[in-house]
Amino acid sequence: MATAHVHMLSLSRDDASSPPRHTLAANGARVVREHFLTPRSGAVGPWYMLPQVAVPTTFSFSLPPLLQPTYALFFVGWPPCRVLLRATHPASFDKFLSVTPSQRETTRHPVYYFKDGPIVFLVESTLFRLHPCLLRIRSPLFCLMLDPMAPDILGGNKEGKSDDTPIEIIQASARDFECVLRWMYTPESVGAPWCQDTLTAVLRFAEKYDFPDALAFAKSRLETDTFQPVPSLCLILARHHTIPDWVCPAIRDLIRSPVSAIPPDHIIDLGVHTLHTLALAKEAIARLRTSLTSHIPSVTHGIRCVDTKLCQRGLAFCWTQVNVLVHNTGVSLTASDVMAKLDEGAISGLELMNPDCLRATLNEIRPLLNQEEIVTMEWVEKLAQI
Repeated sequence: MATAHVHMLSLSRDDASSPPRHTLAANGARVVREHFLTPRSGAVGPWYMLPQVAVPTTFSFSLPPLLQPTYALFFVGWPPCRVLLRATHPASFDKFLSVTPSQRETTRHPVYYFKDGPIVFLVESTLFRLHPCLLRIRSPLFCLMLDPMAPDILGGNKEGKSDDTPIEIIQASARDFECVLRWMYTPESVGAPWCQDTLTAVLRFAEKYDFPDALAFAKSRLETDTFQPVPSLCLILARHHTIPDWVCPAIRDLIRSPVSAIPPDHIIDLGVHTLHTLALAKEAIARLRTSLTSHIPSVTHGIRCVDTKLCQRGLAFCWTQVNVLVHNTGVSLTASDVMAKLDEGAISGLELMNPDCLRATLNEIRPLLNQEEIVTMEWVEKLAQI
């Protein structure tokens, strides 16, 4: 079952003798069931006990002492009053929707303001007139928030019916909403080509407002070679939008890439802790590579070897090139990549060795070079926990 953050609480008192209770409703900006209070009655409870609930479940429980300092009661319609509980902490209480008369200059979107659309949304300063049936089909969260059977608790019958009383989508950008609407309204065959920025915008809005198909579309497109973001952006998107299958591959790519490959505007989003741990990982791998390549391995000669010195000379020539490949900061080759080249015989000098000697020697070298993969995965796990 989907989950959504609690947005509003309605408080009720069954009778004078019973303790006050409140009913949680997690359906966006609406209350599943309303309760009215008589004047001068009310109660509040601790926010930390009410982080998330499964929708459309409602439940009640007894409240602690009245008027704790971290809360404020807002009364609407007195008497009897309708009570909305807002936490002064955290600021994420009003995360999704609000309905207030528009008091700022607004403009209608040139494309997504449909004359036959029965509901008006405001995002930043842009008005969108849309078809709620499409939003309800595409988003479980909007399906609950725009449920025609739910009571109107903020704007009455005028809620979202005009430019003066739009439903405001807060903590979102008009451009991100526009990109999701483009995905929703425009067939891909006739629309403009998607780019990384527009796909990222879809990802942002779809994750926050529960558009699962749009989220899957953006993720699948960004995972293709055409749109593959740089590793730093992949990690940022994975963290911000909870895409766990992107985290480890992005970290691996960051470890094997030079720090100069991280765009300056990604540094703040990655954070000091990540960058510091990433630097430690690179230092550990650099030390390991130095220890692995600081001496030429011994040749394991086979019984058919007729020239041991030639085999040793061939391996020595090969190892000088291995040093260059391993320590070349401009080439993102791992020790495993170098081992693959050795197995393929793609490094000069190996052709001088007896085949039996070469095979036996590579079997001795392989566990040494594979140590880098083990160390890398240890650092990937550390970075993934940040």
